[in-house]
Amino acid sequence: MEMGHKFMKFLPSNFILSNLPIIIALIMLTSAPFLLLLHEEDIANQNASYAYYLLIVGVIWKLIQYLSDKPKPVNNTNRKNLETSH
Repeated sequence: MEMGHKFMKFLPSNFILSNLPIIIALIMLTSAPFLLLLHEEDIANQNASYAYYLLIVGVIWKLIQYLSDKPKPVNNTNRKNLETSH
């Protein structure tokens, strides 16, 4: 049962949804050098600016997710087993 719970965390839909701003930002940053080669400096600069904003949103979103994950409480039987095994 524990393995199924861990697998659910890494389903593609959950992964893509939580990382969507970061994925879009990386795609936009990757396109910037090609736009510069095509002499589209204004568009490349605008894409880079939007990409940095998306990275900020993505990092804040990840921070909120990290802080909202509460650790599981340790029950007394597990704590006693850990203390006696050392």
